[in-house]
Amino acid sequence: MENTQAKKSYLRFLNAIKAINDLPDFPDLDCIENHFLNLLGAEWLKNEPLTVVDAISLDNSISRSTMLRKLRSLEDKGVIHLETDPKDRRVKHVKSTKKTDAYFHQIGSCMTRALQHE
Repeated sequence: MENTQAKKSYLRFLNAIKAINDLPDFPDLDCIENHFLNLLGAEWLKNEPLTVVDAISLDNSISRSTMLRKLRSLEDKGVIHLETDPKDRRVKHVKSTKKTDAYFHQIGSCMTRALQHE
């Protein structure tokens, strides 16, 4: 199999992500939590309020009850914050934390470094 530059960059990126995930700064996430966090990150990029109801509906291949359980787990681990809407106390918004912002920054830096080696 040919070792193309793009393949090498991608593999460097994966190695860097593994190293970040092994650091004690960020809590261990299972594969569903990690997937869910990535989905949340993509939604936060839109800079629009994200409710719990919307968040647990982001991936139809995972049951809503599992998504809700994982959302609570992410909150317990300090990865997200659930904030009650001041206008409607029944509604909660899903927010990132400083810990998550730093994690996404590190991942982005890894991607940038991997691409600079091309």
